[in-house]
Parts: sequence; C-alpha cells; structure tokens
Amino acid sequence: MTMPINLAVKKWLLTNGYVTKTGAPDDSVFREAAAKAMVAKKLSTEKYSSLLEDTTMADSPDPEKVLGGNGSTITVKRPSEFYNDTKHVGTHVKTGQPVLNEKGQPQTIPTQLNHAKWGVYIKRLAAQQGVSCQLSEHEKNLWGEMCSEDVFAGDVGGQYFSHIKDCDTGHIKALLDGGGASGGLEIAPIHFDDDVVSTPQLSGELYPFVGKKDISRGRRVEGASIGQITINSGGGDAQSITVFNTDALIAAIDTTIFVADCAIEIGRDFLSDAAVDVGRLVQSEMSSSFKAWLDEVIAVGSGTDEPEGVMTASGTTSVAFSGATSIGNYESLLFSVPKAQRGSVTAPGTRFCATETTYQRAKATPISATDDRRIHGMSHEDFRMLSRPYSISTAMSNQQAFFGDLARGYRFYRRVGMSFQVETGGDYLARSNQALIIGRMRVGGRVVLGSSFGTVTDAPA
Repeated sequence: MTMPINLAVKKWLLTNGYVTKTGAPDDSVFREAAAKAMVAKKLSTEKYSSLLEDTTMADSPDPEKVLGGNGSTITVKRPSEFYNDTKHVGTHVKTGQPVLNEKGQPQTIPTQLNHAKWGVYIKRLAAQQGVSCQLSEHEKNLWGEMCSEDVFAGDVGGQYFSHIKDCDTGHIKALLDGGGASGGLEIAPIHFDDDVVSTPQLSGELYPFVGKKDISRGRRVEGASIGQITINSGGGDAQSITVFNTDALIAAIDTTIFVADCAIEIGRDFLSDAAVDVGRLVQSEMSSSFKAWLDEVIAVGSGTDEPEGVMTASGTTSVAFSGATSIGNYESLLFSVPKAQRGSVTAPGTRFCATETTYQRAKATPISATDDRRIHGMSHEDFRMLSRPYSISTAMSNQQAFFGDLARGYRFYRRVGMSFQVETGGDYLARSNQALIIGRMRVGGRVVLGSSFGTVTDAPA
C-alpha cells in the first residue's frame, strides 16, 4: 500500500526541514521524508492522521506558494547527501597514534557514504541472485547516482578496463543490469579497493609502510633496478678513461600478479536491512581477512602462489644472532642496512619486524647480571628499538627477524578493480538461510632492493 501524502503533510515536512526548498520533487520524496520523521519519532501517527484529514489546503490555487513560498523553488537532496562523507584519519589500535602511509601522510578510513554505497551494491548483487532484498526507493536513487557519477573498473566481455565513467550515457547501469550477458557483473566502483585495504592499515603492522603502485592490466609487472656507476679518478693526458661495463648495471625486477579471494557468509534476512549496516559489515569483514593476509605475505610470502615476503627474498643481508638476544645483535641488524638506505629516524617505513616473543625478549635485556633494570628502558609498549619502530608479525617464527626500509625496498602492486559475486545455491546455504559474498582482487609484491633489508634466521627459538 502506498503511503498517502497531501498538501498539509508536505507543508509540515517543509516547515520542519525534512524536505528543502529547491527543485521539483515528486511524492516519493515526501513519502520517504515522512517515513524518516516517523522513525525518528518526530512525526507521530496521530499527527500524521490529523494532517491527512486537514482539507483547508485542498483547494489552494497556488501550490508554489504553499510548497515554496515567495516564488522560491523546492530543494531536493541528492541521495548521497543523506550520509556523512567526512573523512577521518585512522588510528593504530596498538599505539593509538594516527596511521601514516609509506609517504608519511595520514591514512583516512571509509566514510558513512562509502558504507552506504557498499550496502546498495551488495544488495543489488544479491537481488540479482534471487535473494529477497529488493532496493528501497532511496537505495535505487543512490544506485542510480553511483552508476552515473562513480568511476568503475573491471572486466567487460573478456576485456579489462581500468577507468569506466558513465558521463550521463546510462552505459554503466545497462552493463550492470544486463548481468552475465554483458559481463557487467565483473565491474565495481574503484573506491571499493581502497575501502578494503585502508581499514587493515588501522591495525596492520607491515602493509601501511610498503611502497604501493596500482596497475590497470596484465598478470606480470616488468621492472628493473639500476645499479651505481663507478667513478674513476687520477686520469690525465694520454690516459684513457676506464669504460664502465653496463652488463650488470640494469637488472630485471619482474613481479607476478596473483589472485587473492575472500568470502563471508551473511544472513539473507540481514541483506534486507539498512544499506549502511550491510555495507559496514561486508567492508569490515573483508578488511579483517585482508589485514592478516597482507601482513603475512609481506613478511614470509612464498613468491610462488602469493606475493614474495622479505624473509623469502634473495639478496638481503644475513645477520647472525647465534641464538642470543643482545644489544650488539640488534646493532648489527640495524647497521646491516647502509645509511643511505635507512632513511631518517622519522621515516615510518624503516623498521624492525619479528614476533612479539622476540620483541619481548629484546626489551627484557637487563643492564647486567647484577642490575635488573632494562637496557632499553621501561617503554615496553611503545614498540620501538634503537629509535626505530618495531612491527609485530604473527606469521614469522621466533627465530626470524628483519630490519629495513619497506617504503623503498618493497613494492606492492594492486590490480585496480575488485570484483564481487553473491552465491546462494547449495544445500548448506539454503538450509542455513545464508548468502555467500565473495570478493576477488589481484595483487603482487616483492623485495625490489635486497640491500635495504637485514634478515635473521637464528634468533632464540
């Protein structure tokens, strides 16, 4: 049944600020505003009924004066304007300090509007798969705004596009509504990638600090490193210049792009809930999955079916702890990286990394056998060592540790354009009234400058 609206109800909504004065809204806008006022308990059912019974405005000869007043027009909010889009800087859950990326710039977290767009997109995919979660009128309007204004990326008809903009052509909505026939199910707004990987930075130990680069196509990134040219001195007349051999000057740095998947189960009934709630749940759960995985592969990734980790890479400088934890061992690890590659002490990407047990053992080092005071002081939870940050890895063993510049020595590649699908088939999902939401992205990573890292494999077990 359609919610009845008359001029008295419209005037009340205008007077109380639920609809603003511009544009020419249809009755659906006033119905939505009235529903919001009722949910907020600002418009009681008794007041609403009395407004519907008010016939004093029924024969008003000047609707413009009734709705707008003084010849003004009615303002209608865009769907996105119902949500807060203010960006906030994320703080690390361990230190409480603002999170900085590899360039030392603050990292923001997804906004309420981002979550709303996530929710609408996921609900739309679920509806296409037969889940009973049709979009409300407001959600349809927000979906239309996304299609016309957001930038999309993904595979269309077997070809990858890194930047798809509608430009008021209706092309994107046609692609997505076309489903499998047009391949439109494989495209998604680009900012979804950022939403997934920015939240892990709020508690991530390694990913926030590596060098990052987005790529638009391909399964392999071909790069190169350039060595240092030797300078010769002491030459004079009749003496030839020593020719520098460039055979070893340029070395290939090729990175394979791997598929990274994550999936969450979500109740079908919950999919019919508010868009913001659905979006926040999906984004948060996927981010939690990527958080652990990203830090793991950057530390110890095999490089065969996942990005290469620092401890796996060749060309790093090996430092021997010989089964002991001492200030001298940590000094050796620190100075295994040349000064030119360590950066300043304020560089967020240059840091130690090991397990929390290894960190605790280092912080517990006494001044001497007869003086139990700690040589590094009592600041155990500042997670710093020798004036450098100390990241904690749950994927490394106690015998492993490294120090180095993640920002310049490690490169992480992200294929822009995450794809999503919703699965509802199968006995388990049907009986448990669940839907499976699958996110898929392609990433690659590897150490690009081995001399930027010192590694240990024989710390106390």
